[in-house]
Amino acid sequence: MNNYIRIRKYISDYPETTVNGIYHKCFLSLLADTGARISEIMYIEKANVNFNNCEILLTQTKTKEDRIVYFTETSKPILKKMIQVKNDSKYLLYNIDKNRVSNYDDIRYILKQVKRQLNIKKLHPHMFRHTVATYLIESQMDLPSLMILLGHKNMETTKRYLHVSKKHVKKGYSDNMNKL
Repeated sequence: MNNYIRIRKYISDYPETTVNGIYHKCFLSLLADTGARISEIMYIEKANVNFNNCEILLTQTKTKEDRIVYFTETSKPILKKMIQVKNDSKYLLYNIDKNRVSNYDDIRYILKQVKRQLNIKKLHPHMFRHTVATYLIESQMDLPSLMILLGHKNMETTKRYLHVSKKHVKKGYSDNMNKL
């Protein structure tokens, strides 16, 4: 969770002075906020971003079923800036330099920069999904809600994402056992 907090700070401070900066910050913000798969993030349609409710309708999902994911108020400004970047694509994440929809090479490049600048040894897109799931569970989100958020068909798949920290387990134990 420590690296996740460092990465969120990095995202917050990421420069937005160029179109690439907006693109990179938006990509990272979506990874850090939504818990969505990278393949789902790459195909977010501009029309499916609801700023009033801080939610995104994902229409290209692994399960082939539409679902809603959420983003934080903090990410709202960068998503708005990304939508305002001029291009003819219906997709939110469009690589202006390469004149194409985003792809895995783009996120690998962005994460390589993050790793280097924050001196993190291991970082890949799916780690964000795991971290979001763990954070939500540690913050008392119930498993059925998390299962829906992550787009899983069964609870066993969701349970694989749970990497509850020892500190959280100990606190839960202490909080409850000390009531005896």
